[in-house]
Amino acid sequence: MADVADRVHIWKNAEVYISIVGADNPQAEADGTFGADWLQVGILADGSSIGQERDADRTEILGWSSQLIATDQKFKKDTRTFTALEDNEVVWSLMWPNSAFPEAGTPTVVLAPQDAQRYIGFRTTDQNGNVHVEVSRLEANIYPSAMDKADDGASTTEFTAEIRKDADGALYDKAVFSGTGVAVTAPDVIRFKTAGAGSGE
Repeated sequence: MADVADRVHIWKNAEVYISIVGADNPQAEADGTFGADWLQVGILADGSSIGQERDADRTEILGWSSQLIATDQKFKKDTRTFTALEDNEVVWSLMWPNSAFPEAGTPTVVLAPQDAQRYIGFRTTDQNGNVHVEVSRLEANIYPSAMDKADDGASTTEFTAEIRKDADGALYDKAVFSGTGVAVTAPDVIRFKTAGAGSGE
């Protein structure tokens, strides 16, 4: 029997990627990495999670005496949330997708925003080094659901991404890449001098 610990995921790292503007068919690489068609959102906030919630209308069909006969379901979207820690150009493009990024010392105009429309990818790593990659089949609607500037700790921005199903009813392409199991090579000693021939050290 498989060790139950291998079926329990303790997430050690999480990354979120969005497609570059104008990419009409962005794809993850065969090894699960994200190449030139993608931009990383940056470091995610400590203690945050990549939330996921299904959004569907459910109608209960009842018989005599309120007996549940069937449930009719109409799926609408899969909703993801993530919290960005960095204030970088990628984050800005999701907050204000139709406004120019404010370069240092150069004024810009912040326009009333619309939802950013980008393909989105999630790359998470578990305690065994296995990498789980999900890439949306269609462009997602992405928008900030909470923007925080606090005097205690770093500011963060929580984003919501709405993933729609495509014509085949599919939401994501997903792959799991097994951990290498290769022992980590110890780093070189750098704070001790090495004895050289005839050096006397």
